[in-house]
Amino acid sequence: MRTARMLVLLGLLLAAGCAGRDTTTGATAVAGPSPSGLAAASCGDIRLAQSQAAPEQALKCLIDAATAHRAAELVITGPTTEGDPITWRYTSTTAGTVILVIDSRQDRWAGTSAKLTTQTCTGPVLRPGMIDFASCTDPVPTAP
Repeated sequence: MRTARMLVLLGLLLAAGCAGRDTTTGATAVAGPSPSGLAAASCGDIRLAQSQAAPEQALKCLIDAATAHRAAELVITGPTTEGDPITWRYTSTTAGTVILVIDSRQDRWAGTSAKLTTQTCTGPVLRPGMIDFASCTDPVPTAP
């Protein structure tokens, strides 16, 4: 029984050490289920501060899943220059594509261009602080 308690305690300590702030970028990783509720692995729900790049580990997670034709999801929320949040939701599919939903509805300075759009992308590639794609469809307005 004592050994089991020690293993549980060790597991909790290890989990606590892995969660929280990413010391290389200052981005906060939020643990939890896939934000869309899909049966997909979560690559993270990242909240960035001004001028921060997304953690490379989270980006690689999504790219690796798409390349392997596995379902996974990564959500990144970052501020505009004025501080309004924009959210990018990347969902890799078993077909190897990535569905990208961009939510700019809270951007007070976007005027009529503030909206929710969806694109289907292929060929994800890691770039410094971001995911780039070989190709994407044109953004399509999406109902909330």
